[in-house]
Amino acid sequence: MKLLNDLFYIKERGGENGRTAFTITLNSGHMIFKEHFPGHPLMPGVASVRIVTELACICSARELMLKGIKSAKFITPINPEENPELLVLMNMEGDSVKAEVCCGGKTAVRLSLEY
Repeated sequence: MKLLNDLFYIKERGGENGRTAFTITLNSGHMIFKEHFPGHPLMPGVASVRIVTELACICSARELMLKGIKSAKFITPINPEENPELLVLMNMEGDSVKAEVCCGGKTAVRLSLEY
């Protein structure tokens, strides 16, 4: 299930020195947020991983399949009503991605994924 253009939308893409930056906007009315958690919506960790994977597919211009999570740190909860805009910073090396998801100027999630 693709989340791009449903759960999130790409507002801007840029980058330099091998690092790609995406500014994305969350759809705060998406059903994921109605269920996780009713009355206090939070981004599920698995959705953060999927968003980074879909953005990595765009960067690599090919379909990628997640083989493993080297590390995942969920530092700050992401509430789509309070912070609908996220900054995703990514470094890709071969089939590995290191990513930071920033929310409200702070790092919310750090991921190291292998495809």
